[in-house]
Amino acid sequence: MKNDAWHFETDYCVVGAGSAGCVVSARLAEDEQSKVLVLEAGPNDWHPFIHIPAGYFYLLSNPTFNWMYNTEPEEATCNRRITFPSGRGLGGGSSINGILFVRGQAAEYDRWEKLGCDGWNFSSMLPYFKKAETFLGDGTEYRGNDGPITVSAFRTVHPLARDFVEAARQAGHTKIEDINSPVHEGVSFFQQNRNGRFRANTASAYLRPAKKKNPNLRVETNATCSRIIFDGKRVKGVEFTKGGVARRVRVLKEVIVSSGAIRSPQLLQLSGIGDPVHLKSIGVPVTSESINVGRNLRDQYLVRLSHRVKGVLTINETKSFASIAVETIKYLTANRGLLTLGASMAAVRCKSSPEAEFADLQLMFAPVSFSPTLPGKLESAGGMTIGVWLSCPDSVGTVRARSSTASDRPIIHPNYLSAETDWPRLLFGLRAARKIFEMDALRRWSIGETTPGKEVVTDDNLYEYTRRAGSTAAHYAGTCQMGSDDRNVTDTQLRVRGVSGLRVVDNSVVPSPVSGGMNATAIAVAERAADLIKGC
Repeated sequence: MKNDAWHFETDYCVVGAGSAGCVVSARLAEDEQSKVLVLEAGPNDWHPFIHIPAGYFYLLSNPTFNWMYNTEPEEATCNRRITFPSGRGLGGGSSINGILFVRGQAAEYDRWEKLGCDGWNFSSMLPYFKKAETFLGDGTEYRGNDGPITVSAFRTVHPLARDFVEAARQAGHTKIEDINSPVHEGVSFFQQNRNGRFRANTASAYLRPAKKKNPNLRVETNATCSRIIFDGKRVKGVEFTKGGVARRVRVLKEVIVSSGAIRSPQLLQLSGIGDPVHLKSIGVPVTSESINVGRNLRDQYLVRLSHRVKGVLTINETKSFASIAVETIKYLTANRGLLTLGASMAAVRCKSSPEAEFADLQLMFAPVSFSPTLPGKLESAGGMTIGVWLSCPDSVGTVRARSSTASDRPIIHPNYLSAETDWPRLLFGLRAARKIFEMDALRRWSIGETTPGKEVVTDDNLYEYTRRAGSTAAHYAGTCQMGSDDRNVTDTQLRVRGVSGLRVVDNSVVPSPVSGGMNATAIAVAERAADLIKGC
């Protein structure tokens, strides 16, 4: 390829400005001698609902900031197409998620090392969790105090959330003061990534300050990367489309793919890295055979139990103009009220059996309930919900490019409930959630269970309800899994095997999700990746 075929050149090109991409871009730009280009397929994070904590409810079905993928129909989930949310735009998932900042348990990261990710354990991750955060609370040796992400307790604690914590204690769960302590089996309140009144997404905490400070950092939004260009096995550059015009960028050092657990494997496949049989079927020449690209998709399957409530205002009732006006005044004048809430306020983490290595179940509480027939839509009457999921499911799925065209949505098969070990553990969680609802602290608010309903009692009934009503917790991982084995897509330095000059930095490299959520983990992975790239 002639030099005049390149539109411009850069040292590093980061594809994707989500939770991980913003972090690694900002850190690489600290080297003033290196030019860093960021390509983001979505827009700037301009929408006010991105920055207001409770605004995430209004972004669940917004295709401007959410890719809103869908799974393929699968028999185990009644042949439904389940919506797969995925952040689109600066900040990615950190712009539209439930604004909960949660690390996994120490044992979950130690498990990564046992799965072949040599050197990736809790002790290796802790310095990067601390580097990323400024914790506004009673700090310990496990918390950070000068990082870009501000983490704090909720300014407003809903009365139902307080009583959920008490009900969990009545049901036998220990109260944990800090949800981000290394071991958190028990019940605890969540913490938020907020800077004052506003969401601290990675675009505002990392990328925007870096852009102001470092002229060597260039950010292109609405720029969809169509493929990575190779010279033999060496990365030469990238091709992207913006405004309908295809452009090519020469990359002198590395391309870092940070497009998330769905788009990152798709981009590798479009670039000829993947299973040769699949690549041939979509008309993509093989650059490097790597059969596990897009495999090992793991996601947490979420099943909700809801109750109608009396005597207290919940998020459901805030849809009217009058309610929104009242809550807006509370938010603007005192930084309090329902607009400061996120996807949940508290959770129980518990073991599905005494033999479990760590707390493998999460029971997540929110003062809200959703329509049983319209996914993602709030009910009008007041409700409260406990969502149950497995932190580390054994069911494994796939992500495959549908065609050689980047704009075609990938084929997603999560294969929920395919592992025989998953359902018995979920069943334990559902029964544990019902027990908490039965405790005096919560029972006094309840009119009765609405979902699935008191008539759904037997194991078989609960299984059928789980099949037809479960959804994604949107905590994806594993599709470009790292490891010390040659069969892994990436090595433990996050370099893509079989080629040079290419890494993947996002949750697709980790072998399984962790409890709570994946945003804090993605940030810590990116912080560590930046050091690996710079040779620190």
